[in-house]
Amino acid sequence: MNGITNLPGAHSQNSKTFLLLEELEKSQFRNSIKRHPFNHKIEVLCIQDPGTNFALPDPIQSFLDSSDLVLYKSEIKLLDFLEKEFILKYIHKGSFIAISWKNKIDQDNVVSIDGNGILYLSLCKDSYEASGLLGKPVLFSKTSDPKYLITIDLKSKAMAFDSKAYKRVKWSFSNVLTEAFEIIYSYSDPESSPFPSPLFHKCIQEWTKKSDILLTPDSISNLALLDTTENLNYQSDSVDICEWIGMSTLDSDFLYPENELRPIDPFISVYTVPSPHSKKLVSKLSSVGIISPFLVEMIHRLLMENFNNFIVTCWGFEDSPISWVNSDHGYFVSGENVYSNIVDKTSNKIFRIRHCGSYDRVS
Repeated sequence: MNGITNLPGAHSQNSKTFLLLEELEKSQFRNSIKRHPFNHKIEVLCIQDPGTNFALPDPIQSFLDSSDLVLYKSEIKLLDFLEKEFILKYIHKGSFIAISWKNKIDQDNVVSIDGNGILYLSLCKDSYEASGLLGKPVLFSKTSDPKYLITIDLKSKAMAFDSKAYKRVKWSFSNVLTEAFEIIYSYSDPESSPFPSPLFHKCIQEWTKKSDILLTPDSISNLALLDTTENLNYQSDSVDICEWIGMSTLDSDFLYPENELRPIDPFISVYTVPSPHSKKLVSKLSSVGIISPFLVEMIHRLLMENFNNFIVTCWGFEDSPISWVNSDHGYFVSGENVYSNIVDKTSNKIFRIRHCGSYDRVS
């Protein structure tokens, strides 16, 4: 079952929210994770009955403590991405993800690599016309300053080191696109040691942990309640879940049981936890940096093995050239691209939410 609904009070040109309720065993959520490469934040909510003493199982704790959960920072030029040693070691092996994190997608040149060896260049008009490389107009460019997207597959046979295509790109990077970018990286390769290059500054991605008793909609712990064959309020109940996830991310006071009967000032918020709801132990894990799909998929797998009910939410970089694979992405008033997976193993259901702003081709 699936559907699209607009956020309350928003017009369709302002934002899009896609909803999909599936049987867990038949879901394609892993493919969807792989198709969203540029994540800057992840949040996990483990939902249990009150009275449970929350403790991370050893496999999850060991994974969170592992040396693979790092990011790298560097200021380099595009030409560095064409070095033979770099391509052979890190593009052809493992998963190398990079993005120019300080550049703005609607006004600057932006560069990224998606983990599968695809180099994306979102260029301003002057840079594109001078580059001599072939791209396409970006659908969401500002009229006064059009942008162009160049896609280069660094793994393809066409980019062999002695090929005309490789030499043409190298000439462009050597003579025209010589701008230095501040870039952050993530590198995952189960068969090798962590990224060793001395050119990159290594930073450990910290995880924050918190557990509280929160008022939680019953539909989150029992996704069968969302089944549209029995629920005529599917879309409104689905939006209730979206709102609750957002309020939990904000650590809103309205989710705490002690505030349930407290009068709410309508000038501050009119939010109330949707009924029916119950008190649940909600344990939150979150990290900010550059979160690879490999990491997200591994966390899903470990959670599946140790918890019956959990939520994983990932926020994409707002200034990324793409959101999901092959989906042009812009900013306009909001460059948001975020997804949540709500898993309920008891009912064998997964509820998938994808949300993006109007400047996004995802469908």
